[in-house]
Amino acid sequence: MKRLSAFALGAMLLLAACQPTPEQDIVISKTEGRLEAAITDTTPAPAYRVETSKAPAEAQETAPDEGPKETLRGMLGVPERVRETFSGKVFGGSIRVSVDAAPSVPDVSTVPVDEVAIRRFSPEEAEGLAKQLLGDGPYYRYNAERGQKEAFTARMQRIPLHIEAFRNKVYGSACTVYDDLVAQEEYYMANYISILQDMPDPGPMQPWSGSFSDAGWDIANADNDRLFYIGGTLVYEKHPEAPTDVPGDAKAWTDSAAAILGSFNNAASPAFFSSEHGDELARKRFRSAQGIDEDELETVFLPVYHGIPLYDYSTYSGSDTAKDAAGVNAAYAPTYPQERILVNFSGGGIAHLQWDSPTERVAAVNENVALLSFETILSAFRTQILYHHYLDPAKHGEPEPVFYMVITDIRFSYLRVKRQAADIYYLVPVWDFMGYGYDDVFPDDPAGREWYAHQSFLTINAIDGSVIDRNQGY
Repeated sequence: MKRLSAFALGAMLLLAACQPTPEQDIVISKTEGRLEAAITDTTPAPAYRVETSKAPAEAQETAPDEGPKETLRGMLGVPERVRETFSGKVFGGSIRVSVDAAPSVPDVSTVPVDEVAIRRFSPEEAEGLAKQLLGDGPYYRYNAERGQKEAFTARMQRIPLHIEAFRNKVYGSACTVYDDLVAQEEYYMANYISILQDMPDPGPMQPWSGSFSDAGWDIANADNDRLFYIGGTLVYEKHPEAPTDVPGDAKAWTDSAAAILGSFNNAASPAFFSSEHGDELARKRFRSAQGIDEDELETVFLPVYHGIPLYDYSTYSGSDTAKDAAGVNAAYAPTYPQERILVNFSGGGIAHLQWDSPTERVAAVNENVALLSFETILSAFRTQILYHHYLDPAKHGEPEPVFYMVITDIRFSYLRVKRQAADIYYLVPVWDFMGYGYDDVFPDDPAGREWYAHQSFLTINAIDGSVIDRNQGY
């Protein structure tokens, strides 16, 4: 079900105590341009409450107090750790929330708000991308039949390695379905053989006569490696090779990918970093060491604007609000996915690169927007997490279902949100509350927590305290 998104905290003060008190209460809403007002009308000077502590006079004589460093953490009053529990009634049952998290705050002292747009590569930039990944040419039209044949052939080369690993029970006693996995791989092998027999032999590759000034291009080199760009997504796809029995150097691979991404010359000048979860990376290294899908080793590079990361999370939709979304302005349409770069490695190089929603900065809206204190954000979380969830007794246990939510991460980042009646977006600061959940029907299972890893239970606008649905973009 679709979440009720972007409902505001009523009569919330926009500025902290060090700012002049407005003559009337400000009610923040996503309707009638009030999001724009909250972003553009706030005082550019820091609107945070900075805690200071003067040293005794005697100490000041010998070591003058230079005052606290005005970083975002100190300005917003963010503690090193948050521990609390609370519960409340929700539609269909109740929810119990346990928070034990060390808030992640970038080491910055200003938080700009920018207008951004989906980047359209210039012909020169597009040609540079092609040369980085495909070489100097000549270029050819991508041959789908040839590509499919090579892809299925590569998959067939890996299947015997999978079967051997499953028969040797490389995953230990935790996996109880080895026989089923072997049968599945044998089915895949028979299916691929049948598919390859029905595939016609590909003809000669045709020279590519397109222009890099076209809105979309789909080209390949002599090896039929593919560079594809259209609609705000860049994809490079090298047909995978059979994995070796030697684990790859993950750091060298990611460093190489970072160097290539840096050479793409994004106008917004983001820095890129690996967001791969440690446990997942360890799992993939183990699989690689066993000769299983080495090309599945992947890293997500996320952009960093003004020292603040932008995460490609989704909004948790397992138990959302049952209330009607009436009042949400229909002018806010679903947005593109957040910007991210997904890179898969094989044979020591990049086998797949997918750059979703490459973004460029259009204009600076506010060089240092006023933000709510962290305590205000926490207060909003305590209220809104109950309002924005419901329970279905048929799914969560009858007659009085209880959903247990464990918040393990609280993160400050940027989020691209849709503007009214425009193809331009705002890059706004938000707080995300992440973790995992369980109930009596599906008890807590560490193996199942990975499902929650890239979802946010609640995303709160750091400027006005409103709730944003990441799936809708407003």
